[in-house]
Amino acid sequence: MFSEYFQSVHALPDYMLEVLMGTGALVRFDFRSHLHTARYSPLRDLTLFQSANTDGSCLNFDCRGGSSVKITASEFIDLVLVSRV
Repeated sequence: MFSEYFQSVHALPDYMLEVLMGTGALVRFDFRSHLHTARYSPLRDLTLFQSANTDGSCLNFDCRGGSSVKITASEFIDLVLVSRV
């Protein structure tokens, strides 16, 4: 088991997210199809989306004094798997 699920995360143009997993796998994920959901709609705010960072366990989007979104490793894997179907 890896002590860190996420090594790094970078917000790219057009609501793409580049995530380096603890395994060394690089995942480029297109968030556009999820921005209409109640759970991820705050990420339509480009400033919030571009604030992407990780503590190794979660993907965090946090604007000082504003909205925040936290995505656990299992939630992210679910997003990736659902988007590939």
